[in-house]
Amino acid sequence: MPQDSKTAADTFSGLPKPDLGVIINHCTLVLGLYLMHEMAVTQSLLDIVLKEAQQAGAKKVDAVNLVVGELAGLVDDSIQFYFDFMTKDTIVEGAKLNFRRVPALMKCRACAEEFSPAPDEWVCPKCSQWQAEVIAGKEFYIDSIEVDDADKGT
Repeated sequence: MPQDSKTAADTFSGLPKPDLGVIINHCTLVLGLYLMHEMAVTQSLLDIVLKEAQQAGAKKVDAVNLVVGELAGLVDDSIQFYFDFMTKDTIVEGAKLNFRRVPALMKCRACAEEFSPAPDEWVCPKCSQWQAEVIAGKEFYIDSIEVDDADKGT
């Protein structure tokens, strides 16, 4: 091997070794914040469902139909996990969560072209500009709540 050739090991040999404890704690913090986001969203969702069910005089909630945009940053399985945990001993316990996903849709500010972006490419396919705005895909809302009202026979 020529003297001026360096291997990857030679290149990084002078750098300090990473503290794995710091890396693990950082990853745990990031993951914890992510999961806390899902937990807070689910708690808000449950609060709304309980309030609406109470106002409707419902005895039991059978299903909650959600609309979730592709860009909302929410994971269905995480919401379902927290929902199942938080609804124990409530009229919502056992209710089914139905997720309807809305794909991302962009509109170019330069040429007004509407397009669905590729995951890693938000450039306008018509004019190649990076001036797109999101017009769909950030949604998160309750579309409907299905309830059972034993007194009214519904």
